[in-house]
Amino acid sequence: MIACDAGTVVKELFHITTRTAWNHAQSSRAYRPPTLDSEGFIHLSTDEQWRHTLHRFYRDEPDLVILRIDPSRLRSELRFERADGEDFPHLYGPLEVEAVVQIRDAPHVLRTPRGLAERLAAADDAIGEVALCSVFDRGRTAIYVVLAAKPGRAGQISLRDAMEAANPDDLNASGEVVGYAGWMQLHSFPRLPDGALDEVALLAYVESLVQND
Repeated sequence: MIACDAGTVVKELFHITTRTAWNHAQSSRAYRPPTLDSEGFIHLSTDEQWRHTLHRFYRDEPDLVILRIDPSRLRSELRFERADGEDFPHLYGPLEVEAVVQIRDAPHVLRTPRGLAERLAAADDAIGEVALCSVFDRGRTAIYVVLAAKPGRAGQISLRDAMEAANPDDLNASGEVVGYAGWMQLHSFPRLPDGALDEVALLAYVESLVQND
């Protein structure tokens, strides 16, 4: 049963959890996170909300997956309720495994391997900033190197020079080898009002580029 305003079309919904928690749900065929007992419902998000939820509450959590949910397959009551100035979907009951139509690794900005930014800047002085984005790309998780140009140098970055300067044995902050699926350049990185990198906007843009490629 879905409870929402008349005329409201409920599109795909999303939930953020750990892969371990989702795997445990397979035996019972229903997912029951702790909030179902403590608050009486499961927190869900719309397509416009889940990236902000991920960044706000789960930014440093490992092993995260995004569950894409078909609302028409839900058996429990779904309510859209006000929280933090937005209407969020809340599921008042367990989430059936059959309602989840896709499971994907959560996107995130990786820490840049030690020395990588310096090597790239030395190879091409048009490069101003470097970011590594782990995103969902055609059914798999892939790491893209995203380069932003220095002010006034947009379009002048040579991706070939940058790729040749990268070390195939680059390590991330966890000591794991980073394999690059692709490279791309932007005029500049999106920023928050305080000047910090807007990771939500960057990841959404990178995903849109690779999915439309």
